[in-house]
Amino acid sequence: MAMDQRDCTMITSSHTIDPNMEPKPTPSFQELPYILGGVIAGAIGFLAGGWQILLIVLLGLFLFFLYFRPTIGLFILPFFVLVDYYVKSIGVGGIFGLWDEVLFLVIFFFVLLERIRNNQTFLRFTIVVYPILFFAFIGLLSAYYSDAVTLSQSIEALRSVLQSFLFFFLVMNASLKKTQIRALLFAVVLGGVICAIYGIVQYFVGVASPPTWVDKDLEFGLSRAFSFLGSPNAFSAYCIMIAPIALGFVFQSSTKRSHKILFWGLFLLLIGGLISTLTRASWLAFIPALCVFFMLMKKGRYVIYVFIAMLCILLFVPPIQQRFSTLFSEQYQQKSSEGGRTYRWSLALDLVQQKPFLGQGPGSYGGAVAYRFQEYGGLYSDNYYLQILSNYGVLGFIGFFLILLFVLRLLLQSFRYASKKDKSIIAGIVCGAIALFLNMYTENLWEIVPLSVVFFFFVALGIRLGEVDDPQ
Repeated sequence: MAMDQRDCTMITSSHTIDPNMEPKPTPSFQELPYILGGVIAGAIGFLAGGWQILLIVLLGLFLFFLYFRPTIGLFILPFFVLVDYYVKSIGVGGIFGLWDEVLFLVIFFFVLLERIRNNQTFLRFTIVVYPILFFAFIGLLSAYYSDAVTLSQSIEALRSVLQSFLFFFLVMNASLKKTQIRALLFAVVLGGVICAIYGIVQYFVGVASPPTWVDKDLEFGLSRAFSFLGSPNAFSAYCIMIAPIALGFVFQSSTKRSHKILFWGLFLLLIGGLISTLTRASWLAFIPALCVFFMLMKKGRYVIYVFIAMLCILLFVPPIQQRFSTLFSEQYQQKSSEGGRTYRWSLALDLVQQKPFLGQGPGSYGGAVAYRFQEYGGLYSDNYYLQILSNYGVLGFIGFFLILLFVLRLLLQSFRYASKKDKSIIAGIVCGAIALFLNMYTENLWEIVPLSVVFFFFVALGIRLGEVDDPQ
C-alpha cells in the first residue's frame, strides 16, 4: 500500500506543471491567407515587372483596406469620370473594358461581408426597384415581339438604361455615417470642379472641336469645351448636375463664412465650365432647376438674381449670345427640319405610331446602341424620352417615367425629414436631378455611363442623408 502511494506521488509530481515554464505555442493558420496572398502577389509582380508592379501593389492595398472599411471604395465613385477617362485613354480592352462592373462587384462583396459581420441579413432596394423591374419586364417583352432587333442588341440596350442603378443599390446598403455622406458629396463637388477647370482651360486655349458641334454657317469660329467627357453636351450636363450641390453647401446653416466663400468659388467654377461648353439646352434646364432650389430653401427673392445673372451672361458673353441667337434664325429651323432635331423627333413619333404599346424594340432607334448597330443610319433622337418611347412603347415609357418620379419622391422625403443642417445639400441634389431630367428632353444623356453612375451615386447619398445614422 505504501508502495502504491509512493507510485501515485511520483506520478503526480511528474505531471506537475512548472509555473515558470512558457507554454508551447498552439499551431494557428489564421495568417495563412495573408502569407499565400503575399506569395501570389510577389510571383505576379516578378513576372509582370515595370509599372505593373505598382498597380498590383496598389490593388492589393485597396483590397486590404476594403476588407476593414468597405466605404473607402465609395470614394472612387465621385471621381468616376476621371477614372473612366484614364481607363479609356490607355486603350485597354477585354475585361478591363468592364472595369466599372468589376469595381461594383468588388465593393459590393466587401459591403456584403461587412453586413454579415454586423448580423444584417437584409438588403435595401427602396421603392425604386418596382418601376425598374416593371421597365425590365416590358423591355424583355418588347425584345421578344420585335422583328427589328437581335437578342444581344436588346440586352445591351436594357443594360444601358438600368446598369447604373447598381451603384444606387450599393450606396443604399453601405454602412455610412452622416459625416461620411457629407464627405462623399463634397468629393462629388470636387470631381465636378476638376472637370470644370479642365474645360475652362480647353476653352481659353481654343482646343480643336469637331465641326459638327457648331453650325458651320451660323457659328463659325466657335470652340466648345468637352473636358474629360468627350462631348460638350455631356460635360454641360455634368456641370448642371453638380453645381446645385455646391450651392447647397453654400447655404448650409453650419458653414463658416470662409467656407461659404470657398463653396461660392467652387460653384462659380462649375458655372464657368458650363459656359465653356456653349450648350444652350443645359442653360434652359439649369435656370428652372436653380429656381426650384431657392423655392425649397424659401429664398424666393434669389430667383430674381438668377434671371439677372442669366441676362448678363447673354448680353456680355458673345459666344453664348451667338449660340442662342441662331435658334431663331430661319436657316436653323430649315436645317432642323431636314436632318436635325425636328426631323429626328418626328421620326421617333412615327415609330411610336407603328407600335404604340411595346415599341420597336430595345436599341432600335435613337441612342448609342442603335448607333453601334447603325439602325436608321445611326441617328440619335436628341431626346431621351422619345428614344424610350420609340424603343419600348407607351408601357416602357411609363416604367421609365416612374423610375424618375420615385427617385424624386425619395429625395423630397429625405429633404422633408432631414436636419436643418442638411436640408440645403439635399435641396441641391433634388435640383441637380431636376436639371438632368429637363436636359434629357434635348439630349441622350442617360446612357452616358459616367453621368448616370455619378447621378445615381449622389442621389443615393441624398436619400441616406435624410435618414438617421443607423437605419433599421
